[in-house]
Amino acid sequence: MIIDEQADFRSLLMHHVTAHWPDAIISAYDPVAAGHLPDEFSGAGNDIILLGSMQGEERNGVEVLARFVKRLQFPPIVYFGTEDDAEAASELNPSGHFIRDQLSHDSLISGLSELLQAKEGIAPAGATSGEDLKSRAKALIKGYRFIRALGSTDYSGVYLAERESTQIKVVIKILRQGPRHADSIAAFDRFLLEYETIADLDHPNIVKIYDLGIADDHAHIVMEYLDGGDLRRKIEGGFSERDAVKYLLQIASALSAVHAQNVLHRDLKP
Repeated sequence: MIIDEQADFRSLLMHHVTAHWPDAIISAYDPVAAGHLPDEFSGAGNDIILLGSMQGEERNGVEVLARFVKRLQFPPIVYFGTEDDAEAASELNPSGHFIRDQLSHDSLISGLSELLQAKEGIAPAGATSGEDLKSRAKALIKGYRFIRALGSTDYSGVYLAERESTQIKVVIKILRQGPRHADSIAAFDRFLLEYETIADLDHPNIVKIYDLGIADDHAHIVMEYLDGGDLRRKIEGGFSERDAVKYLLQIASALSAVHAQNVLHRDLKP
């Protein structure tokens, strides 16, 4: 169960969890829209409670955490707070503790996996910090060390990683459900099409594709990492008419190469 008022953060946590456990049943709760949970809420039926610090104006996350940790037979609580409330939250000894804007996929999944494996009735007390979990986390894709999340869509997550053999930074795009899941076949087909289309292209304005991997619960593409930022920020910062034309020509050149493969992009973003 995820409890936080911020819809984007609830969605982010759901994506992280379902990328590793596609069959997970997750309930998301907005304490502002739905009202704060009553005092008699016991958490029954949940394996883990993922509690965010955003709980509306009436209560902060630490106050809600304090109420939950005092209850007997309550499920393990993983708290996602801020640097400002980190000390207060740690003193309450949740089962897991992360800084919400420094969250990494591998450390979160490693921490949740440990809690689920250790859970017999109610997991033993003892908080685990995000950094502790990260130091013990194993890369979910062998041969790569995850650094941070770069973005997310409805069906995939994009992460910055480092290839362990060469220390070269790459981008890994992970489809959240593998081909064995009937409800994700269409997304999987689009994913393979993306790989097949780009892998055959050699163009200065199209990212290079290095690898494709497919497993029961996910598929991934490893591609070139470009560290120059995104066009949206350049637009917001302002640039000359000459540069605008230069960027437009580069985009048009890339699209022309894709169109030559009989593919229409349909999702062009800055």
